[in-house]
Amino acid sequence: MSSRRRFLRVLGASAIGGLAGCGGGGEAPPADDDTGGGNEGADTPTPTTEQTTTTETTTTTTTTTTGAETPVEPGQWPMLQGGPQHVGVSPGAGVGPQSPTVDWRHGVGSGVTTDPVVDADSMYVGTDDGRVYALSRSDGSVRWDNNYPRMQGLAVEGDTLYVSADRLYALNVANGNRRWRYSISGRPTTPPVVHNGTAYVASDEPRLYAVSGGERKWRTLTMTGYIPTPAVTDDAVYMGHGRGLSRLYLSGGAQEWQYITGGQATGAPTVRDGRVITPFVGGLVSEVNASDKADRIEMQLDQGSQASTAVTESAIYATTTGAKLYKLNREEGEVTWSVDLGNPSYSPPAVSGDYVYAADNANVQAFSREESDSVWAWEIGEAVRGGVAPVDGTLYVATGGWSAYAVSTPE
Repeated sequence: MSSRRRFLRVLGASAIGGLAGCGGGGEAPPADDDTGGGNEGADTPTPTTEQTTTTETTTTTTTTTTGAETPVEPGQWPMLQGGPQHVGVSPGAGVGPQSPTVDWRHGVGSGVTTDPVVDADSMYVGTDDGRVYALSRSDGSVRWDNNYPRMQGLAVEGDTLYVSADRLYALNVANGNRRWRYSISGRPTTPPVVHNGTAYVASDEPRLYAVSGGERKWRTLTMTGYIPTPAVTDDAVYMGHGRGLSRLYLSGGAQEWQYITGGQATGAPTVRDGRVITPFVGGLVSEVNASDKADRIEMQLDQGSQASTAVTESAIYATTTGAKLYKLNREEGEVTWSVDLGNPSYSPPAVSGDYVYAADNANVQAFSREESDSVWAWEIGEAVRGGVAPVDGTLYVATGGWSAYAVSTPE
């Protein structure tokens, strides 16, 4: 059984600020204001052309509040872990308690490498041969598909699908026509996170970019290690890196504070209830105040593993590459329960209704959120490389075995 690594309650930021100083922190440099890269505009996609000249004006702010947190809205799962704060919790009923039935399956001709993204009409997936598919939610039929090499991930907001591949692209969700593309120095390495029309994506330099309407708003200076997918609120961006976690101003991208753990952040931060939860190398999960990095809790899961999280008001659910699913008490930072998944999990868990879902190299499983009881196990026989997307009583799942699925509780 794993145990808590450390539990700290402090009244202010001074104690943790001191720890950061010991790690060589201090006031961070501002974002890079160089204007390299740029909008290549809309060219001629298949089958037709659509152009846009959208621009956006930024306003400088010095706010230090945590910003509004956007929950997963009913009827969609628009990006990694359900939204820009990556809570991984979907409203409405879950899939259970009966074992699910397959509503439809569609073969996409190559292994799916992205997390499934779902809007009102479609499920979107990207494959390792560089294709993006828009599949009808009703029957899995192909609405359109296009080719984008070096696929990293997808996100949807409104009527625009954002594609992180060899470049950052914006597409019309109705027909796949390209609105704009932006060439990033180096190569994109994360799925896009989209908030109010701005897409945030990391590169292998490594830097974090903010792009709106095909124009760069800002990019960070080169960081240590690599940058996992960031989290975004109404006034801040939370970015993991090789030394820990940074909070950046939404406008301009300058660093407001840095929380140093001495280790690499391995997954997307989650922002919920004014707190930031981040997985780090070696199975460490850390939770701090979003506004000032104070009031720290650190939780040690299985050593040598990497974790992915979903967060409710009272609990953190974490899957690990050590083949475990954990429930952690957020108030005390202790393990409530853990179960053996049987196979390593490289996908974040998801929560809906009374259930938490975990996918691994061969199965998708549902467990009771309260008692860890196994509700059902679907032996899919294919590795699930991205997470599952629970939407309106249906689970959308994509696998490395060339398949996209929709499953639901039988009536």
